Amino acid sequence: MVQLPEEALRLIQRRPIATLATVDPESEPTVVPICFVHHNGRLYTPIDDKRKRVSWGRLKRLRNIEHNPRVSVLVEEYSKDWSQLAYVLFHGNAEALLPQGPFAREHRVAIDLFHDKYAQYRSSTIDRRPIIRVIPTRATFWTAT
Repeated sequence: MVQLPEEALRLIQRRPIATLATVDPESEPTVVPICFVHHNGRLYTPIDDKRKRVSWGRLKRLRNIEHNPRVSVLVEEYSKDWSQLAYVLFHGNAEALLPQGPFAREHRVAIDLFHDKYAQYRSSTIDRRPIIRVIPTRATFWTAT
């Protein structure tokens, strides 16, 4: 498990969004903003109800992860006061966890964490869809102070 200083963990807990980077079979990067939770050293992001251009099963991020599970996740703190800038950059391996099967319990724990962090998810159907789990292999924490 990747060890992070307390300051980095506080940054991760207070930020509502992060950025997920994946790569497709032609080595073309895809970067999307995500809602996320951090639990037991792992990151989770749901496939939510917001309107998509394709069905959730055809989402590029899921297809990319299936092809190449190596991903990056950036959690950042921006401020006009550049002395307050900070980020945590995770590199790791991702996979989609289904709500049934061998990862059902982990899926349920993550769903409960999403309900706690984001009021919008309490009335959603994220519990019926896969969630993406990222297991970090390394992390970089940077702060301007």
